[in-house]
Amino acid sequence: EQGLPAPVRDLRRKLMEIARSGDVEALRPYIETGEDGTVLSFGGPVADPIAHLKSLSGDGEGLETLAIMLELLEAGHVEMEPGSENAIFVWPYFAQTRIDALTKPQLVELFEIVTSGDYQAMLDFGAYNFFRMGITPEGRLAYFVSGD
Repeated sequence: EQGLPAPVRDLRRKLMEIARSGDVEALRPYIETGEDGTVLSFGGPVADPIAHLKSLSGDGEGLETLAIMLELLEAGHVEMEPGSENAIFVWPYFAQTRIDALTKPQLVELFEIVTSGDYQAMLDFGAYNFFRMGITPEGRLAYFVSGD
């Protein structure tokens, strides 16, 4: 949490609490809908954010998605474009790091989120391409999306 503005820190804590609760429906108030809403898919806005998150989850109930969210938020973050109107805090920081330049300790962190097979696929792709999350300095969930 070091270096996080209070609104970002507060939202991060709340999202982690929700993820630990197993109640995917509790995310609804934090996911904005519409054209400028929280991005959950690179395919555009989704009709029902919670149904979408459940559909991404291997268990069909959203529990796996919540576990991924928790793992991301427990990983390190990076601030992109600090001080600008486009500033955003991104989890995990791997999303903005050269995947082929990770140190062994960073790889251990990465393997808490993805498998070594996923990592090999990322190397082949040339970038981190699993779930990532962005929170604005004002504490708005900008995106929770998978891919690149």
